[in-house]
Amino acid sequence: MNSAGIEKLFSVLSNWTDLYAAKKVPLLDLYCGTGTIGLSLSKHATSIAGIEIMADAVRDANDNAKANSNY
Repeated sequence: MNSAGIEKLFSVLSNWTDLYAAKKVPLLDLYCGTGTIGLSLSKHATSIAGIEIMADAVRDANDNAKANSNY
């Protein structure tokens, strides 16, 4: 896993949303997996809807949201 690359990606996404989001909006996280990207951008969203086909990943995403008070 490339932790430094992931950290940089999240930083770029967060900065982009800071610059271009005039207000909080709903976020649609396609192929969300365990919800890492959507949850990391949750401060910019009124709500997050994750789309994922893998049931285990959906359960993990819900657990991650609950653990991070984003549920």
